[in-house]
Amino acid sequence: MSSQDIQVPLLKNNYSRCTSYEELTAFIHQLDESSGLLKVETIGQSVDGRNLYAMKFSSGEFGKDSSKIKVLLFAQQHGNEQSGKEGALVLAKELLKPENHYLFDHLDVAIVPQMNPDGSEINKRLNANKADLNRNHLVLTEPETIALHHFFDKYLFEVTMDIHEYYPYGETWKKFGCMVNSDELIGPVNNPNISGNIKELSNLSFLPFMKKYLTDRHFTNFIYSPGGPPGISYIRHSTFDINDGRQSFGILNSFSFIQEGINGKDSNIDNIKHRAEGQMTGMRCLLEYSFINKIK
Repeated sequence: MSSQDIQVPLLKNNYSRCTSYEELTAFIHQLDESSGLLKVETIGQSVDGRNLYAMKFSSGEFGKDSSKIKVLLFAQQHGNEQSGKEGALVLAKELLKPENHYLFDHLDVAIVPQMNPDGSEINKRLNANKADLNRNHLVLTEPETIALHHFFDKYLFEVTMDIHEYYPYGETWKKFGCMVNSDELIGPVNNPNISGNIKELSNLSFLPFMKKYLTDRHFTNFIYSPGGPPGISYIRHSTFDINDGRQSFGILNSFSFIQEGINGKDSNIDNIKHRAEGQMTGMRCLLEYSFINKIK
């Protein structure tokens, strides 16, 4: 069966529900069997014993060609942030289209579409140990984050992106009288110990590239700046700590980002088609940027 005959579960379900762990497993193995460009690796298990999959795309043996840039995309550390997983699965099928194979001339791409399958199955933020995986990248007590870091160490990825969602539907900003939401928010590394060269390239080169890329494809976007109205909270460029995915790989000299797509009002299926497409487009943008800057 051709990869293009295999339906992405979200589309197969007509956007009526998010992809289950079983559907994700079946889909990625079907893609694996359909193309020599993809190999699926089980990198670990969740607390409840569900497999954590890495989809490795390469025109040769993954990670062996030192002339290629190795890119790692990982999604759904928080189980109630569904669109990153869905966008990653859409991207996986897109990458197997013949017109996109040029990317693998200069890139090896790994996608971990679901970091927290236990939380995803019940649409809850935390893993089965009630731990926040995106605050666990320093102490590494959870099997999911341990697996990801072992996978990173195995290949030493030069480029990484951690895919999340943000929930903007609270009442605080509305009461203040102003609220503007974006489809995608992008956060570069900002820990003071991370290389200044990485920060400069992120802020002066990639962020303008991504702004144009997303805008041209009709997705609104901004720099990730959480916070509340004056007098209530302060606006900041997200966390500076190295216990999250973005900073923990940035401190290891990876060109690292967090992407925050807009959540649904029900924290689940609301507007899932547009949300998944926005997340996929942001991930694809990072691949295009990495490819273009590799061949300069």
